[in-house]
Amino acid sequence: MAYNNLGAFPSMSHPIAGKWQGSAGDGAIAAFEQLISPQKKRRLLRDAPPEGLFPSRNASPDTGIIIVNWNSWAETIEALEAVFRMQDFDGPVVVCDNASSDNSLAHIRQWAEGKLCALPESRALEIRSLVVPPVAKDFRHSLVSCAQIENFDLDEGALETRLWLVNCAENLGFGAGSNVGIRLLQRMPSIQNFWLLNADALPEHRAYRELKNEIPQLRKPVICGSVLMEYWKPSEVQSCGARFNPLLCSMSDNYKGISNTQLRRMDNIYHVDYPVGASLVVNREFLDRVGLMCEDYFLYFEELDWVMRSGWPSRAFVVTSSRVYHKGGSTTGAGTGGYRNRPLVADYYFLRSRILFARKSGLLGAVIAAGASVYALLKRSLMCDRSAFSNAFKASVDGFRSNTGR
Repeated sequence: MAYNNLGAFPSMSHPIAGKWQGSAGDGAIAAFEQLISPQKKRRLLRDAPPEGLFPSRNASPDTGIIIVNWNSWAETIEALEAVFRMQDFDGPVVVCDNASSDNSLAHIRQWAEGKLCALPESRALEIRSLVVPPVAKDFRHSLVSCAQIENFDLDEGALETRLWLVNCAENLGFGAGSNVGIRLLQRMPSIQNFWLLNADALPEHRAYRELKNEIPQLRKPVICGSVLMEYWKPSEVQSCGARFNPLLCSMSDNYKGISNTQLRRMDNIYHVDYPVGASLVVNREFLDRVGLMCEDYFLYFEELDWVMRSGWPSRAFVVTSSRVYHKGGSTTGAGTGGYRNRPLVADYYFLRSRILFARKSGLLGAVIAAGASVYALLKRSLMCDRSAFSNAFKASVDGFRSNTGR
């Protein structure tokens, strides 16, 4: 999954969002006026739901959102703009910051106070309508440390907080960082659904409503996701969940590249091997029975591990009417098309995590992991890529030695 948590990656700065500062009443609106023609502005304002711009609050929200941030505050506030204008969504949002070096928490707090404006990188109308004009910053926000989340009192005032900013103090990776947010939300009795959302993922206005309509009301473990649409090509599907081949220990996206028109012809519930972690929902029953995310991987394979622990064949599904625009690889620098489009550090974590995951299946899994590792090394050797070969060799050794963490 795409997540900017690797210290060796260059910071992916947002080319637009950081340029505009000021209150929601001046800087943000001024940017909106300058970037968008009067005709398109009227269309955006017409299409934007009033409940998204000025959301009402349910006394007992049942869904909370967790976003893990690492040196990507501009993308995070872009995602938050989309989150807080979703129809019917009135729950808390927890942003877990993995010791960012770019002062992310201060920037996100400025956004929450209406002092910093988020603007989309894409000029596509589907994307801009999720970010501009800015939502009203009339919600309560709180800053806590990772050590505090299980100890401080959640009084009535705390339960009214819409945005929680958690300082994790160190780079925990995706799984452990997500678990910090989940543990905070678990302390809120009304929260039954836990939605993991990438920092570079923007949900459509109806994304939450469609998920909520389809998540079974029965008390049974649920793990599901949204359809990921291409952020840069909003009418094209990036992933409708994913397939897993246990014999090759390989994954592939479902229906990648199909059009929005083709997507509408699909059933609203589409069963998958696993939902991609850029937009993934589990309920409290799932957490009670399966537990939190495995923290061994640091990056990659966390959602597949979660599904496997809940039982195989998978009972996971994707709600095809719930759509999230995902940049995909923009934060890690990893593109599509194999290892040559992944930075060395991302390739290391992918190869190591694959071994750690496969070995959980016992001797057969270890044999499959060994075969996959030999193939990876051979491919990099034939390409005469010495640095990639050395990197893959180290990942293989660490994987078989069960070296985990960063």
